[in-house]
Amino acid sequence: MEVPADALQQLAPVLTSLLSPDNAQRSAAETQLNDQWVKQQPDLLLVGLAQFVAQNPEVQLRSHCSVLLRRLAFKQFTSAADPDARLWEMIQDNTRNSVKELLLMALANETDQGTRHKVADTIAEVAKTDLETNAKWDALLKALFECSQAPSAAHRESAFRIFASVPDLISDQHVDTLKNVFLTSLTDAESQSVRLESMKAAAAYIVQSDDQVQKAMGALMPNMLETLGPVVASHDDQTLVDGLMNNIARRGEAHLVCKFHDQPRQPRFRNVTTSQSGSGCQPLWLVAASGVSWIGHDGT
Repeated sequence: MEVPADALQQLAPVLTSLLSPDNAQRSAAETQLNDQWVKQQPDLLLVGLAQFVAQNPEVQLRSHCSVLLRRLAFKQFTSAADPDARLWEMIQDNTRNSVKELLLMALANETDQGTRHKVADTIAEVAKTDLETNAKWDALLKALFECSQAPSAAHRESAFRIFASVPDLISDQHVDTLKNVFLTSLTDAESQSVRLESMKAAAAYIVQSDDQVQKAMGALMPNMLETLGPVVASHDDQTLVDGLMNNIARRGEAHLVCKFHDQPRQPRFRNVTTSQSGSGCQPLWLVAASGVSWIGHDGT
């Protein structure tokens, strides 16, 4: 399905007005979008937004349309048939397929990092919904594995960003295959962003796996921790906390206790611990100014 050029010409000024700093203009555009597009022609709207994401030359509009597509598609709209219906379930199958194709095109071609992240997040939301409703998106997994091994670090990062958001996408893959994929990306020689996204994806995958898979993937822990070393050195506390939370979740169902002082950073150990469980004390993280180390149950 492709939106006719004249329909895109009608939609474009509405989308541009949504970005206006003028409150009145923005409010009028919101009303027009809802009354003339969401209610009357949702299929054209969602495909049109996806076409702007994949094909528009203006980065601000591509970025905005990616966010708007995600918000509108998965917002609940009251209908007589289903009061909890979302626009994504109300449109036609060929509309959904067209949106998916355009999103994968955008992921492959987007050059702006912030916009690419938004596209990845929109793809992840579609993938989650597909898994919930047992819908199929056969092209997605193939595209993501290709991205994970692409020459471009931007593509590799995007693939693992999506895997981190939707680990169930790879839950049926062979453990040894995934282990090799994660090991390669956790030691990516070019990009710290790839290493961090891979660490998050590995943690998300391990958390939702059974004990046997968790044990098999345990060998990745040193590599997962090693990704945080440069983060500590750069004093990027927020990224560090995010990374620790991902890795602590990997060790089991535990509550995170993490305290960072408001005063200037101190060259001392900072503690992040998890609560006790029936099997004993959960592992302890020690984060020092010089690096990150792991202490397991056996003190190693």
